[in-house]
Formats: sequence, structure tokens, C-alpha cells
Amino acid sequence: MSSVDRQQDPAEVKYGTNRLVDWHPKPFQAPDKNAVRSPCPMMNTLVNHGYIPRNGRAIDEATLIEALCQVGIAPATSKVIAFASIRLVGQLKAGESGDYVMDLSDASKHGPIEHDVSLSRDDYRPDHADRHIHLNPSLLRQLKSFADTNGYLGYGAVARARNLRQRQCQEEAREHALDVYARKFEFGLWSQFCAHAESTGLLEVMGRNGRVHVSTLEDFFGKESFPEDWSPPKDAISLPTLFLATGKNALLRYIPETGVKQVKEVQEQLTKDISGKSDATASKAEESEKGEQQY
Repeated sequence: MSSVDRQQDPAEVKYGTNRLVDWHPKPFQAPDKNAVRSPCPMMNTLVNHGYIPRNGRAIDEATLIEALCQVGIAPATSKVIAFASIRLVGQLKAGESGDYVMDLSDASKHGPIEHDVSLSRDDYRPDHADRHIHLNPSLLRQLKSFADTNGYLGYGAVARARNLRQRQCQEEAREHALDVYARKFEFGLWSQFCAHAESTGLLEVMGRNGRVHVSTLEDFFGKESFPEDWSPPKDAISLPTLFLATGKNALLRYIPETGVKQVKEVQEQLTKDISGKSDATASKAEESEKGEQQY
């Protein structure tokens, strides 16, 4: 394949060269009425494609590790995610093995993994048992609105989307503060870590090189399916990559877009001022020199 052909490959334009070219997912199958799902679109997608039992029940640590490895998460990273997830929300398996298992519905418990300020779900409320589990299409449209003119969201866009969601969730909590089923808004350090780690998965696993296309968001959030042109990253997501990218997601939430633009504008203006002063100084020197020559 020539370099010209490679540049015209739509999948490469969208995901870059860090992808498994010959990878093909297991068939997609929508959940039946007896299946359970979670608030996590990645877990639901893995189940819908059969990398985890399609009913979403009795998932053990080994199964979850293998599933995560299949989609470009390094083994060590997969072990940490699987261990933490199952131990936080799962239960001991019947018998004397001492193994833990979890149903996807276990991940819906508010606090251990599920958190406020989701990019695609409403916050948990006791009087709305499943609204934090399923996609809110309005929130998906809102997330997509942060894309640039080419349809991509990067770290900065996702950070701004998260900040907007935090303001919305805080406002909703205030509006319902006197309701019978009112609950306090919660977004502590652990919840923030989970949220920013999820953003890393969005930008580096479902997307690539720190950006994700809106068409990928539509399949991943809207259908909970791998896009037809998607494949896992060739360079699996290591623990250092996960932690560094998660930190970046957190940091950029505190650098407003307007602030970044203002800094850039100030730098440009300073450059112009310095350049202008240099030109003016040179011009005066030249005029002085001419005057001396005439004298």
C-alpha cells in the first residue's frame, strides 16, 4: 500500500496507525429481556459482543481480564481494573474457592464505581431506580456538541464537557434539595479518578492519540457496540499510560478554554510588541545615522 493510499484510509485518518489492522470483533447481539447491563458503556459493549457472558451475570476476574485484554488494555492494567471492579461491587462465589464474581447490575450501586457527573448518564436518584444506568440521548448530543469542525473531541473538549456536567448535576441537586428522595451531590476524589480514567478509555481506546470522533461516540454510547471501522490499539494501554492520561484529564478541567486562548493571545501580542519595538528602534537608529551623515 502506497503512502498516498495510506493517507486516504478513513480508519487510519480516524484512529491513526496505532491499531490492529486485521482485528475483527465477535458478532454484536442486543441484550434480551433477561440480561442485565451496567452504567458503563465499555462493560456493556464487551457483553454485547460476547467477550463477557451475554446475560451479564456471574462474571469472574479471569473472564473480565481476558475481555479487557482483547480490546487493547495491557494485562497488568486489565488485572488492576478487574480486581478493583469485582472486589468493590461483586460477591463471593458459592463454594470454597474464595473467588469473587459480579453481575453487571452490581456496578449500578452508587458510590463504589458508579458516580455522579457522567458524560452520558443522569445522576443516581432513589426515586428513579435506573436512570443512572441507561444512556440519556440528550447528554450524548451535548457531548458531541463539544467536537471541533472535523468532528473530533480531544482532552480539552472532554474536560469542558465534564465541567458542564458537574455544573448541571450540582444545579439539579440544589433544585431537588427539599424532595422526599433528595440526595447530596457527590463527586469526591475517588469518583473524579474513576471519571477521568473513563475519559482516558474514551480518548485512547475507543479513540486514539487523545481524540475521538463523534461517529465513534454514536456507536459506543448510543448502540454500545464497537464501530465497524474500529480496532483495538496496537500498543496496549499500560498502567503508566492510564495514570498519566487520567492526570491530564483531571488537570485540563481546571484550565478553561478562554484562559488558554487568553494566554496564547498575550504571548502573540508580546511577540508583536517586542518585534514592533525592535523595528521602531532600528528605524530610529537608521534615521539618526542618516541625519549624522547629512550633517
